[in-house]
Amino acid sequence: MEVLNDIMNGTLQLEEGQVLEKLTNLIKFDQLSSQIVQDLVQSRWYMAGALVAVVILCFIYILLLRWVVGPVVWLSIAGFLALLGFAMYLCYKNFEYYKANPVGLYQTTNLKGYAQSIFAKYETWLVLLIALAIIFVILLLVVIFLRSRITIAIALIREGSKAVTAIKTTVLFPIFPWILQCGVIAYGVLVLMFLMSIGDSAFRVVNFKNDTTCDCAGIYTEEGQECNPAKFVSSCRDTASVGGALPCSLASCHFTGWSTCWVSFG
Repeated sequence: MEVLNDIMNGTLQLEEGQVLEKLTNLIKFDQLSSQIVQDLVQSRWYMAGALVAVVILCFIYILLLRWVVGPVVWLSIAGFLALLGFAMYLCYKNFEYYKANPVGLYQTTNLKGYAQSIFAKYETWLVLLIALAIIFVILLLVVIFLRSRITIAIALIREGSKAVTAIKTTVLFPIFPWILQCGVIAYGVLVLMFLMSIGDSAFRVVNFKNDTTCDCAGIYTEEGQECNPAKFVSSCRDTASVGGALPCSLASCHFTGWSTCWVSFG
């Protein structure tokens, strides 16, 4: 907002293209922040209900550990390994699918759209598959070679569950440190967003080769070419529309990240 005030007051001298770029960045940031707040507001009751459900499930789990701690622990370990195996299977199937059917990028300011763009790449599923496979192998080796230690841990868990059921407030106490940790994580994410935003926005033309009716007056002619969103919107038109008044239907100037900004001190 300080940049916008400086532009309006005339204290910041910029060219027309730079003004449009900064205004575009402000609008995109406002849309993204509004979408984040909207998503949180819409899902607040779901998150509260999930929190209550987790507390109840944890208490039931602790009660079960008091009487059937052995089977519960071993079934939990087996279930977690089975879950990892199923997750690896899903990652492999998605990796095969998106590698055989690549999906083009598209412009969006919605968090769901950003997530869809990330998970529509086969590289993402390959990385997840490798990470899950490493975790699965490590946990499997730990279970195999530390069976006796797990048996000792089961006995300790049995005694600990007796103490927890005797003092039931210990189940509720971790909620407060959890809230504090969430606040610290949120602050860290905010700082990370500011650090990642250091530099210039990088935009590239996407889906241009698939949009045969898009004409940019010779300014943008190739897929993946660097572009300016405001300039793209003003110069690129759909020639199939009446009078070429509509923007391109498929091609867009897509945000691809932030260019590195090196700052020297001295």
